[in-house]
Amino acid sequence: MKKKTLLLWLMSLLYFAVSPVFGQKKENPQTPKDTTKNKPLTSAVNVSALTDIKNLIPQLSPKSPNVAAMERYGSYQVNLFNGLPTIEIPIFEITAGNLSIPIKLSYHASGIKVTDMATFTGMGWSLTYGGAVTRQVRGLADEVNVGLLGKTIAPNVQEDVGATCYNESVRFAFERMASNTIDIERDLFSVNIPSKSNQFILRDTTNFQWLMPEPSKIKFTRATNPSNSNSFFELTDEGGNQYVFSEKEATVDVGTTAWLLKKIQGKRAVDKILYEYYPAASFSTTHDIFETVTINDNPSGIVPSGILTSGTPSPNFVSANNAVQQRLPKTIYFPLGKINFVLESTD
Repeated sequence: MKKKTLLLWLMSLLYFAVSPVFGQKKENPQTPKDTTKNKPLTSAVNVSALTDIKNLIPQLSPKSPNVAAMERYGSYQVNLFNGLPTIEIPIFEITAGNLSIPIKLSYHASGIKVTDMATFTGMGWSLTYGGAVTRQVRGLADEVNVGLLGKTIAPNVQEDVGATCYNESVRFAFERMASNTIDIERDLFSVNIPSKSNQFILRDTTNFQWLMPEPSKIKFTRATNPSNSNSFFELTDEGGNQYVFSEKEATVDVGTTAWLLKKIQGKRAVDKILYEYYPAASFSTTHDIFETVTINDNPSGIVPSGILTSGTPSPNFVSANNAVQQRLPKTIYFPLGKINFVLESTD
């Protein structure tokens, strides 16, 4: 019996000696596990074709300080639910029939950013005198020939990609997206008038989508010639009053970034308020400085190699400078008189 027990013990020992044994390496709890180690990096875009480094930095649509201050009221609505109190200094009130337009100084309590510029009424303050439609251009302006106005995103890309899975045209389409020569994202618009503020996107000239529920109706009229700047917005509120935004501010290389109020028409023909602006004044703005790193992926081939080439990346420091055409209010006409805005230099 002892011999049989000894034999079974020796056979068991031999089995464990030749069998593979698996275990787990103890991980340092302070060091996170690298899940990307030994995995090749892949790229679907031949970035070597993007020689203009400016195309690789975030696309900005800077506005004049006054318009940027007004835009905040559409982006961050002033109410106690949002933690933003109403801070206003009333100056005057325009009346025309059932229309009532307050002229006031208002302060938006969302805070001051490092890159903010002072308006002509002071840092953080804005002059409320009617309203405006402002825009954040995402990629390209929606109304240009290669923009998304009247299109869906997929067909706009499909025009270049075609039906094939991957070929020269697909690579070219990706490069056009990266170099910002076709539009793949809708612009975001903000509207601000005395009775309301909201944001929306345009799908076509009459089909729009409010970001928050809104009974007002808005229509965009685009110029027949895209190179012409005669485009404007018309907003009709629930009371039947019509707001026409046709005076424009523009940013060089970006397009129109704001449509200022030109006319308010009440239900009666005599209930009308007209706005006149000073000629456009150009000034430059400098925004955040961006650092980009370019790595080439099989620059001589049509299809990327799937593994990024080795080498030391070359950093590029680029500052985003833009020239803005600013428009400031000059005169407001209404049935009982007019208001003149006299500007003085602060130098």
